[in-house]
Amino acid sequence: MQGQSEVVSQPSLLPVTRTPRQPRSNSQRIRTPENLAAPGLLAHLLVSKYADHLPSYRLQMIFWQRHGVLIARAQMVLWTGQCVALLEAIVICIKKEVRRSSYVQVDETPVRYLDAEQVGRCGQGYLWTALVPGQCVLYDWHASRAAGCLEELLGAEFKGKIQCDGYSAYPAFAKDKPGVELIGCLAHARQS
Repeated sequence: MQGQSEVVSQPSLLPVTRTPRQPRSNSQRIRTPENLAAPGLLAHLLVSKYADHLPSYRLQMIFWQRHGVLIARAQMVLWTGQCVALLEAIVICIKKEVRRSSYVQVDETPVRYLDAEQVGRCGQGYLWTALVPGQCVLYDWHASRAAGCLEELLGAEFKGKIQCDGYSAYPAFAKDKPGVELIGCLAHARQS
C-alpha cells in the first residue's frame, strides 16, 4: 500500500494527505467503517495472510503503524471469510477442470499446523496438489495422506493418467478403477 492507497469505499474516510517524511499525529489516524473495504485492501490482506503468513494481530499493527489505519482483527477475519466464500466458485471451476482432464500430476506435501486438539504441539497435515500442465493447478488441504483424499481431490469417477510418486495411497485409489493408470515420476525413478 503506497501513498494514498484506497482503504475503504467511502472517500470521506481516506487518510489525510501528508508528505512521506512528515510524522503522523493521532488526529490523522482513521478508523475503517464496519464491512466496507476496497478490493485493493482485500487483495493485500489475503496476500499478507496466505502468501506472507502474517497473522491478524501483526497485520493490525502494520496497518496502524505504517498507514495510520486502525482495522480490528475481527473485521479482518470477517473480510477474509467473505473473500474465501466468494473465491469458492473459482475453486469449484478449477476442481471441475482437473477432474475432466485425462492427465494430472499429483503430489502431497507435509505441513505442520496448529491444532486445537493437540495443545502445545503441532499437527501434521498435507497440502495435496493436482496439476494439469499448461491449464490449472488445484491445492487441497487434508489432515491425512489417505486414498480418500484423492477421492475428494480427483473425484470417484476420475479416468485418466495420474503421474505420482510411489506412495501407497495412489495404488489404493486406482484399485478397482479400470480407467485410472498410474505413471511414475522421474524424480523418484532412482528410489524404485
